[in-house]
Amino acid sequence: MVTVPPEEVEFAKQAVFSRHPVVRKWPRSYEWFFMKMNIEHIWLQNWYGEVSPIAVEEYLKAVPNKG
Repeated sequence: MVTVPPEEVEFAKQAVFSRHPVVRKWPRSYEWFFMKMNIEHIWLQNWYGEVSPIAVEEYLKAVPNKG
């Protein structure tokens, strides 16, 4: 996790507030701030317990199956 750089703060706000509008009303005294994940590794675990590494690029371009 890394702090969101100043040039990305507006994007981060929109991403969070669009999904969780109540966060906008949290008191400033909570001293919360925006962070983001820099994903380096992804492992996929199947139903039977086997774990397989997946390239981050492959994971991010996957389209969920709605079937």
